[in-house]
Amino acid sequence: MPKIQKTQIFFLAIIFFGLFGLAGSSRAATYYVATTGNNSTGNGSTGNPWQTVGYGISQMAGGDTLIVKDGTYSGTANFITGVPNGSVGAYTTIKAENPFEVRITRGTDNLLYYDNPIRMNANSYVEVEGFILDIADDSTPPSVVGVTGSDHIKLKKFIVKRSGVLDQYANIVAISGGSTYVLLEDCGVTGGMRYGIYAGGTADTSRYIILRRCVVRNDYSNSTQPKAAFATYGNNAGIGIRDVLYQNTVAIDGQNTWDGTGDPSSRATYAGYYNPKNAADVTYHGTITLNNYGYWGGMGIKELSGTNMTLDSCVIWDSGENYGLRLSGNQDYVSVNKCTIGGNAAGFYHASSPVDNHFLKNTLFYNNTSLSASNYGWATESNNGFNPVGQARGTNPIASTDNLEYITRIEAGSAWDGAADDGGDVGANILNKWGVDGTLWGETGYDQLTDNSLWPWPYEDKIKEVFSEANSSPAGSNPATNDTTRGFASSGTGLYGGPITLTSYIWEYLGSACPAEICTASSDTTAPAAPSGLSVQ
Repeated sequence: MPKIQKTQIFFLAIIFFGLFGLAGSSRAATYYVATTGNNSTGNGSTGNPWQTVGYGISQMAGGDTLIVKDGTYSGTANFITGVPNGSVGAYTTIKAENPFEVRITRGTDNLLYYDNPIRMNANSYVEVEGFILDIADDSTPPSVVGVTGSDHIKLKKFIVKRSGVLDQYANIVAISGGSTYVLLEDCGVTGGMRYGIYAGGTADTSRYIILRRCVVRNDYSNSTQPKAAFATYGNNAGIGIRDVLYQNTVAIDGQNTWDGTGDPSSRATYAGYYNPKNAADVTYHGTITLNNYGYWGGMGIKELSGTNMTLDSCVIWDSGENYGLRLSGNQDYVSVNKCTIGGNAAGFYHASSPVDNHFLKNTLFYNNTSLSASNYGWATESNNGFNPVGQARGTNPIASTDNLEYITRIEAGSAWDGAADDGGDVGANILNKWGVDGTLWGETGYDQLTDNSLWPWPYEDKIKEVFSEANSSPAGSNPATNDTTRGFASSGTGLYGGPITLTSYIWEYLGSACPAEICTASSDTTAPAAPSGLSVQ
């Protein structure tokens, strides 16, 4: 028998422990839930699934995956809560087998305060993906999606519709309790609300929050509190909530929710985007507020001691009766660069001081009735574009009667093409996606402008489908009538020749047909007719 060398023994040991040493340790598993499953006789396999989401979650260990098959799941037994924590590189995952083909409703259950259909409470390393949440006629839980005191949470590809009676402080999606490293991506939020997507609170310290490609439409409200589609809510005193990043988010077609009584400054919809009190370090890349009523404006991003607000290539258009951009308070640093602000009563209201670190550059003001309602001045005010030309001011103004064809793009050959201080365009170009898909704050590519086209808008057909569903205003709400097929949810044909979509609505808002490279036949998801008159040879 040949002699076995020490090196051979060493490698045999490695193989042995590789094959058998982990036999007793936990390995990630994949389980299934289906409406036709059974919690008693099922084993969680795809061929013998469990019946309720909650039971499936109760059988999971950290790092496992639960896949929910298509269908409607009703009641708190199907709410996504109590998920075991994952770990670095091994997220615990709850996902729809097919995105947006799983709907979770409250059924007939009477909900308690913390009965959120998605609830992350002191969770870590959890990913939830692909669900429609449809909550009606129960005002008890203040939010449908709640993330509290949690970290490394990814909520992706979800749509929320809230209808019926509401709590005065009902925020449809809420992030609070010192949560960190939270991602909301490819989401839609509609219905009755105070705030659609809300992060922070009067004494909150949440940070490293990313909202990426989320669409919010405010339908109605009975709240006597300020309202908005998106809110980063700062502390009452000092700085708490900070490091919030908005990437390609959209506030659209929001309605006037003020009933005309009392003081509108405390009751009306304030803005599409609103940063109450002392928020800090909030950045907007390629965001849009369009046809969104705001008593204070399209974007009210600064008040009290809020600081470090950055707008980059944003669109603020058709914002109700007052201003496009609103700034107030007494802290420093605001940067507005390469934005397009148009169709407003006034381009901006600026009552923020000191102005040493306030910058307004390369921004196009187009078809506003006036440029400003208040203007404390800017440390730098240069290379801004103006139409009407009589509103021009600052250093190196680019005043022109050129037409703006699209709110999302500056056309080659126009007066604003290449006129920015860095050789780029004056005004917003919102063409590509911001942020690498699925990345949290600090991960590679989380805050880069990618080469991937933003258009057609991801999952726009599903967003329109849910936003178009009937959702009547309950008694005491404003407006009293809610037309869910308004705006981008309208039926009919766009100027480009295909169906009206979120993409075509945004691109065609100024009356030009959506460009062929943006709106193509691929935007029409109608299945082609089966061929006829064929025979097998």
